[in-house]
Amino acid sequence: MTEQRLPLQWERFIANECFAQISTTHKKVKTKDCQPEGRYPVIDQGQEPIAGYVDDEEKVIPVDRPLCIFGDHTRAIKWVDHDFVPGADGTKVLSPKEFLDPRFAYYQLRATSLPDKGYSRHFKYLKEAPFLVPPLEEQTRIANKLDELLAQVDTIKARVDAIPDILKRFRQSVLAAAVSGELVDCANSISSEISDICKVIGGLTKNAKRKEFPNKLPYLRVANVYEDELRLEDVVEIGVQEKELARLLLQADDLLVVEGNGSLDQIGRVALWDGSISPCVHQNHLIKVRADSEKVIPKYLLYYLMSPQGKKEIVAKATSGAGLYTLSISKISSVCVPLFPIKDQIAIVERVDTLFSYAGQIQMVVESAQSRINTITQSILSKAFRGELVAQDTDDESASTLLERIRSGR
Repeated sequence: MTEQRLPLQWERFIANECFAQISTTHKKVKTKDCQPEGRYPVIDQGQEPIAGYVDDEEKVIPVDRPLCIFGDHTRAIKWVDHDFVPGADGTKVLSPKEFLDPRFAYYQLRATSLPDKGYSRHFKYLKEAPFLVPPLEEQTRIANKLDELLAQVDTIKARVDAIPDILKRFRQSVLAAAVSGELVDCANSISSEISDICKVIGGLTKNAKRKEFPNKLPYLRVANVYEDELRLEDVVEIGVQEKELARLLLQADDLLVVEGNGSLDQIGRVALWDGSISPCVHQNHLIKVRADSEKVIPKYLLYYLMSPQGKKEIVAKATSGAGLYTLSISKISSVCVPLFPIKDQIAIVERVDTLFSYAGQIQMVVESAQSRINTITQSILSKAFRGELVAQDTDDESASTLLERIRSGR
């Protein structure tokens, strides 16, 4: 927080003067030693409220008055009002001093601006950060008002944050209807294997010899291909022989299918090549599918492979070894596609594009709303610690009087 004129009856401190640090020596538990269930929750510096559970009573920090947790590496702030076990290195346990309302102290920690030093330590910056102390009665009023307002913000945030999942389910239902022939009025489909309507081609294998080849070309890797999305910020080059080019060069509207992944949700993810880099080749972990345009519209095939029906078939064909699910040219070639007449495929693609465009517009509004909600939270906190959130009462015992009374033991 920047230097500001103090509201009436407030006092200025640094955070180190406002908290007692509770020792966690011989009590810290590493995340790998946590269990999904147990008697005592483990609270660490991570973003999740609880890292896991343990049953070792000797590790427990009893909580008679609420505490705050500060993540030395993460800058995470947590409120703790129950017995717990501290996480490993980086978990700082802070007890607000008696002239602070614990909830007020927690909120002010959340409002405290600290430099982002990555995964370096931040506690030294927190200890020197400005910390403002109003009258105790005013602290309680501020904390109660923040509880009320931020609960409303959290409710709105939860509703807005749920919308992306709704949109994801909407897109999947659109694709399911599209490839079932239910989205537009169309003729019956016939089932065709991809090998009957496309060429399925593997990519190049990376090896040390390729560094010696004089002809260097951009090539796409798994990191460049996501579901219906190309990420081309980091495209590297690789040596290619002239005799390989006919097989490896990408053409606009080629489909690129991810051949292997550790997650079933990601296996077979697919995107349509846009031709934005030319010439360009692809690695062997991306399987290229080149459609025969007289039989199948490339984007229709893309939508089928993205649909629940297509994903189900791809998952069924994926083999698992050493924790990795893999496909192959032959497995992709054998995927069966419901094939409608070309004119119907065009109509299906146009309808899906329209509905996806509506969903995309909603997504943009949601992302803007999420950003504004985060801004609102910080705005409310900032207002609270400028003394502008609740009314001040001259009958309150001033912070200086409170501190003097505590020091004298009265």
